[in-house]
Amino acid sequence: MAWALLAEPVDPAVEAERLVFRQSYARVFASSLHEGIANGSLPPQDPELTAIALVGAIGEVLTQPHSADEDALVASLVRFCLRSITEESDVHRHAA
Repeated sequence: MAWALLAEPVDPAVEAERLVFRQSYARVFASSLHEGIANGSLPPQDPELTAIALVGAIGEVLTQPHSADEDALVASLVRFCLRSITEESDVHRHAA
């Protein structure tokens, strides 16, 4: 189902609607991220960038073939998303 919704080759008009679909999810995620940053439950980050990255990651995972069962796949995806918004990394340390 995710393949049909997100990745199957379609007409340009449908592709434009897919972009609207992804942007609307990114706005919802960004709103939640802004709230979490404001109340201190999430570390400072660029909410819009993080939201777009989350939408992209979720779409990629759901449209690729996997050997894991659905419950394990969803659990792994949730863990990845939570780590991506809650953990800080030292970019300068990795650049050396």
